[in-house]
Amino acid sequence: MRRLTLTSAFGGRVFDKPIELGVYPGGRFFVAEQDGLVRLVTADGRDAGMLLDLSGRVTTQDNEEGLLSVQLAPGFPSPPHLYAYYAAAGLRRTMLSRFMVSGDAAGSEQVLLEVRQPYGNHKGGAIRFGRDGMLYLGLSDGSSGGDPHGNGQNLGTHLDKILRLDVRGGDDNYAVPPATRSWRRAAPALRSGPTACATPGAWPSTSRPACCEPATSARTPSRRST
Repeated sequence: MRRLTLTSAFGGRVFDKPIELGVYPGGRFFVAEQDGLVRLVTADGRDAGMLLDLSGRVTTQDNEEGLLSVQLAPGFPSPPHLYAYYAAAGLRRTMLSRFMVSGDAAGSEQVLLEVRQPYGNHKGGAIRFGRDGMLYLGLSDGSSGGDPHGNGQNLGTHLDKILRLDVRGGDDNYAVPPATRSWRRAAPALRSGPTACATPGAWPSTSRPACCEPATSARTPSRRST
């Protein structure tokens, strides 16, 4: 059996509840912490700037809330976009947002997706980009335990799903990739089940699941500055 050993990284520096690590241009790295800070550091652990500060926007009231995931857009810094998924303060909800990065600091926020959450745990939330250029966002069931609302078997909610979103549209929130619509045509049961798109007001979250969002109806994004 091959023997594995552990080696201290970043000069042995200790971070506060780190939830994401990634490579950043200039030989640096970004480290995201649950309390809402995304730090830039050098390979030996020295501070190299604050990429994003969401400490005033996230809630950490429950142990599984806070900043949940951070990713740079494919090809960063062209486009100069950073994506973050976090549990927001105030009304219990999670948010997927895009930030414009300039001078190694994230600026205005464009909210792409907002999902109401029934409880303070089981948020999931990993953001990943596939080789197809799509953004994949994994959500947990949002439950107190045991999925009491049956979200895992309910195609009418974002919860307990992996969403596939095309976020390359600039000012648009997102579009549904064509392959997703093809999948729906190949599954007739979805057209008559809880994912039918005829009644958008019936969805339990502020925007409909990705499998049902028409590509031509991306909503006007909300923007705010840090």
